[in-house]
Amino acid sequence: MWYPPHMRKLPANQNALAPFSEVPPSIFETERLRLRALTLADLDLIFETYTGDPIATNYMAWPRYTRPEDGRPFLEAVEASFSGAPIGTAQFSWLISLKTTGEVIGGCGIGTDSETSVGGGYILNPRLWGKGYAAEAFRPLVGWAQTQPHVHRITATHHPDNPASGAVMRKVGLVFERVMRTENGYPNVNQQIVDEVVYSWTRAPGESG
Repeated sequence: MWYPPHMRKLPANQNALAPFSEVPPSIFETERLRLRALTLADLDLIFETYTGDPIATNYMAWPRYTRPEDGRPFLEAVEASFSGAPIGTAQFSWLISLKTTGEVIGGCGIGTDSETSVGGGYILNPRLWGKGYAAEAFRPLVGWAQTQPHVHRITATHHPDNPASGAVMRKVGLVFERVMRTENGYPNVNQQIVDEVVYSWTRAPGESG
């Protein structure tokens, strides 16, 4: 769930942001949270808050960072996407903070899976689990993606042993689709080929963004 950016190249005649038609807002605000676009200046902050935390990253589909510098390629790709010139495919990620105190509690993101599909996810510092923050942060990203006319499908996935993440996906309007085998694995739980639970939203025929 929620992996660092793909680096595959798109055909020269294809919109670099596809299937997005535009760059999303760099800031979203909800009742309790403020989301702002990640930048290279956040290298140390995200490592201290979540990318280096063994509990927070346990069910992520990317290896836990062992030092802040591990996040540089990811943040460079995010900055490039927000500039409108992605490295490979578009990947947008935001830092999540509490509006009342400014405390940074996690991150969330959404990015290109294919020419018509996007995938997204979220990660929180374990101290803040169980308070509804993940759904509150992820909901505006899903809502924005649904306004993009060429986005026909939005997906999020989770490890079978992490059903709480599935509850978050249901709260933001995604529905259970299937359980599939994946070779990407979940490296932080030492599994290479595992089952993965898929949730999705699919645009209805004739429905506009």
